[in-house]
Amino acid sequence: MPAAAAPIEQLSEQDAFVHNALQTPIEGPFDRTSISALCAKTKWTEGLIFTCDAPQGGFGNVENVFINCLRYVMEAGGAFVVPQIIARSPDDLSDLHTVNLVDFDYLFDRDHFNSTLAEACPQMKIYNSTSDLKELPLAADPIVLDPGSLSAGRLFEYIITEPAQWRASFDTFLQSKAPAGISSTSPVLVQIQALLQIPVSYDTPAFVHNFGRIFRFREDVRKLAANALFHLTSKLSSATAADERFYQFFGAHLRVASDAAKAGWPGYDAQGTPYLAQAVQHNLSIIYLATGSVSDIARFRLDAAKQNCTVFTKTDLLSGEDLEALDRLSWDQQALVDMELLLRGSQFGGIEESSFAWKIAARRHLLSKSAEYTVTTRGREDELSVVYGKRLWPVFPLAMWP
Repeated sequence: MPAAAAPIEQLSEQDAFVHNALQTPIEGPFDRTSISALCAKTKWTEGLIFTCDAPQGGFGNVENVFINCLRYVMEAGGAFVVPQIIARSPDDLSDLHTVNLVDFDYLFDRDHFNSTLAEACPQMKIYNSTSDLKELPLAADPIVLDPGSLSAGRLFEYIITEPAQWRASFDTFLQSKAPAGISSTSPVLVQIQALLQIPVSYDTPAFVHNFGRIFRFREDVRKLAANALFHLTSKLSSATAADERFYQFFGAHLRVASDAAKAGWPGYDAQGTPYLAQAVQHNLSIIYLATGSVSDIARFRLDAAKQNCTVFTKTDLLSGEDLEALDRLSWDQQALVDMELLLRGSQFGGIEESSFAWKIAARRHLLSKSAEYTVTTRGREDELSVVYGKRLWPVFPLAMWP
């Protein structure tokens, strides 16, 4: 038998901090009540099974696809196959169209997903992979569906306009594809993928506050982030306790890696300068920097020093076995460490082109005093975050689930 965990009062200061940080996400305790209420009133169809096509891209896009898929499946009253992911090329960050198919565990905590969903929505059957379907009498080919195509319209080519009518449209569609009916002995497999389709406004605030938290980061990443946060708080003049939501530092997401540059996104000057101005505005002399461009770290440090600010990255804060564990992770896996720390700063800055930045802003916005983001000359913002940009594309604030 494994040794019992030591009581928290017997843990070292760092281990106690990590333990508390892992138990206290910024959103507070998970509450499944609203999810359970939705599942209880949904009409479920035994034998109706959904797969979600493996998405590609960064974490923000991948998780949003998974959230949309699961929300559609919950609306349709079917079973769900835990999806896979297409990992980007390790040699070219802009190459998203690879054949590198990886499991859900690549980014997410599968055990947490399965147990949390089973408790919150026991009516939904969960299959761990398509291998679990081999013994079922399924048709040779799945029914392929873009779920948004069943909507009467789409805002900005993404967001469905009448989500409350989607179930009725889906039932009609399914009847046309499976006129003999669906049952445990005559199951049907529906293959979907959906990015930024279901508006956040469709569900109750309590549901929105909790639903995305079913998709928790893998445990090793969360522990690395908690250890990095411990070391970062030691640099602060007045660190709050680990069960507080935010710490007095600025989180900067400097999105200038090679893939962003290739896509024509704003460069260093459009990001670094306003980030430092925001940090100075809020009297934050400690900056946590997340960037995929090693060459721009030194430049940002020099610019920050001119403003009497000190910059730390995850590799500055981790050492020994933790740093070795970080180095073994892929670029996107390492980005999850960054996200955990960027969530914890009292101020955050990112750019509007980045779904990663919007994911951070959306989670932080749950704690904002404002129901909506404010449009300013900087971009969209609340009192906790600024998402910089002039384009003001409305899809992310409307459909990026926290």
